[in-house]
Amino acid sequence: SIPLIHDTEVAINRIVKEKSFIDEISCDVLLQGSEMIDDSSSLDVKIYTATTSSGSSVIADETMLDHVTAQHRKKTAFEMESYALYEAARRSPLKPNYFSAKSVVDNGNTRKGDEYHRVAA
Repeated sequence: SIPLIHDTEVAINRIVKEKSFIDEISCDVLLQGSEMIDDSSSLDVKIYTATTSSGSSVIADETMLDHVTAQHRKKTAFEMESYALYEAARRSPLKPNYFSAKSVVDNGNTRKGDEYHRVAA
């Protein structure tokens, strides 16, 4: 794990708790068909700050996902897209301050699909 710089973490936590921020990111999103959960046409935005694990490959196998989850019990999510960003920042002589913000659209198991990708973007 690579921890956030404390001031960055404090700023992010303050911003994501502001109702105006939630309203702004969800104001023009209209759910369509399969994007609706439990026949609800309203978008329920929840923002969490959490520790994630990032790697250079996708885990789409449930047995492997269970194995990785057991090893990293305190991690909230696993993903691969931030890996290159983190690695480039870590190796940079400039030592930039960085973080990753993600929209979760599936839980990485075999039932994953594309229903929520448009809304998450």
